[in-house]
Amino acid sequence: MGSALSLSTNSAASRRRRKDDDGDDDLLDSRDRNEDIAKFPYVEFTGQDSITCPTCQGTGCIPT
Repeated sequence: MGSALSLSTNSAASRRRRKDDDGDDDLLDSRDRNEDIAKFPYVEFTGQDSITCPTCQGTGCIPT
């Protein structure tokens, strides 16, 4: 009786561990995506790619 209970506990723990691992992958994917988005030049929310920002001049970076 004790061994059957132990087996079910072990498989539940491994399922949780796998879920946690999957969550880490999603987190890394979102970090990569944010870094990729940060590399794009300035684009208005309208989808136009004309330079309308006098501060960054289309680079997306504010000079200091």
